[in-house]
Amino acid sequence: MLRALDDQLGVVPHGRAGLSYDLRKEHFDRIDAVDFTLAHDDGLRMEGLHLADVVLVGVSRVAKSVTCSYLAARGIRAVDVPLVPGQKVPAELLKLDAKKVVGLTMNAKRLVSIREARLRRLSNAQVPTYVGDQQIIEELRDARAAMSRHKWPCIDVS
Repeated sequence: MLRALDDQLGVVPHGRAGLSYDLRKEHFDRIDAVDFTLAHDDGLRMEGLHLADVVLVGVSRVAKSVTCSYLAARGIRAVDVPLVPGQKVPAELLKLDAKKVVGLTMNAKRLVSIREARLRRLSNAQVPTYVGDQQIIEELRDARAAMSRHKWPCIDVS
């Protein structure tokens, strides 16, 4: 059978057992990463944080979850942890190697726009602390300060 395929395709077989296993393993590793990322979305199951390949931190709506989903689809066990105004950085996060944690941020004007659009889609309620310019500026400043203090690299996703 292999000789017939070789003749037809003009490709010499590698003659190495287990090649299909490598393809399946890569596929199952990606599925595992997606399952892991979904199970730990938005700071859930913090006790498993140490099992992540990368942890993304930042304020609400800076694309942490979508970035984690993108990475997971490529086999990277990614977790997003929100930095919430007025709350301490979770202790589990501080136990990690700082090289494993990456901060995401964006300019305040862009974040206001994203949050306003999100709020309009969800309800007609006014939540000034979620979309207020000054509150968002302070929230971003505090998040950047935490990233700097803990020596986490920071990426501006604006």
